[in-house]
Amino acid sequence: MSIMNIMAYATTGREFEVMDDLASIGVECWQGKRIEFERRGKSRIAEPFEYPALPNYIHITAPFHRVSDIMDIRHLSRTVKFMHEADVMGWQVFKRAAEARLAEAQRIIAERARMDAAKASRQDVINLISSYKFGDALEIQGGAFAGMLATFGRMVVKPGTAHPMVEAKVQLFGGEVAAALDPLDVRKAG
Repeated sequence: MSIMNIMAYATTGREFEVMDDLASIGVECWQGKRIEFERRGKSRIAEPFEYPALPNYIHITAPFHRVSDIMDIRHLSRTVKFMHEADVMGWQVFKRAAEARLAEAQRIIAERARMDAAKASRQDVINLISSYKFGDALEIQGGAFAGMLATFGRMVVKPGTAHPMVEAKVQLFGGEVAAALDPLDVRKAG
């Protein structure tokens, strides 16, 4: 049983549909995809959109006896190119480069999702902190004063710091000591 490497032409915009049809009949193919970041409409942020790695072309690896089944796939041209070994090697180089670009785009998307989650978390902290009033009792949950109680003073943003700090008075050794606490380490007591 001879395995054929075939380069096939698919109708524009139907490449992913053809790949699904090939997979449904058990034929191995690689069309690949690329992710482009585009601003559409009035969007201020470039969003990811998927496109074929090589528009219209699909690399098919199949036994010779499956060629007639492949030709019956809708949106796939009946004109195909049977690839020589040198063509296959060149295709493998292209495939590796396309997959590397795709992996980088997916890394960017994952990093964006992580940053969005962190931003939402920061917004939750800001909402929580904005509910604090002067004199509120705070429970310290992390840091050097973990497990102690403090009295809220104010929020302070110092030059050169990445985030605001909670200025509070901590009960220590029978008196009050001023402390600058990370907002993530305190919660309202009660």
